[in-house]
Amino acid sequence: MKLQNIIDFMEKICPPTLAEDWDNVGLLLGSRQKKVDKILTCLTIDKAVVDEAIAEGVDCIVSHHPFPFHSAKKWTTDTTDGTLLLKLVGAQISVYSPHTAHDS
Repeated sequence: MKLQNIIDFMEKICPPTLAEDWDNVGLLLGSRQKKVDKILTCLTIDKAVVDEAIAEGVDCIVSHHPFPFHSAKKWTTDTTDGTLLLKLVGAQISVYSPHTAHDS
């Protein structure tokens, strides 16, 4: 199925309009047209989650908490978030987060 189908499903049960104004919800990384065969869910994206997603050939991670949670000005391997983001991009793994839309 296409990633857009997953987004449509998630937005039916967790409408983005319910998210807090300060939050970053929805598709955070990836192409809506990407074919998705395998999804991994988690609370927070960290090194273990990214490593598992790559090892298992996951196409999309649905994480309750947005990744990254805080904005950044640089995406380099000098930071943990930069390292994880570059790994996700390299493995073509999309990221979707419902966060406060789900909480509501």
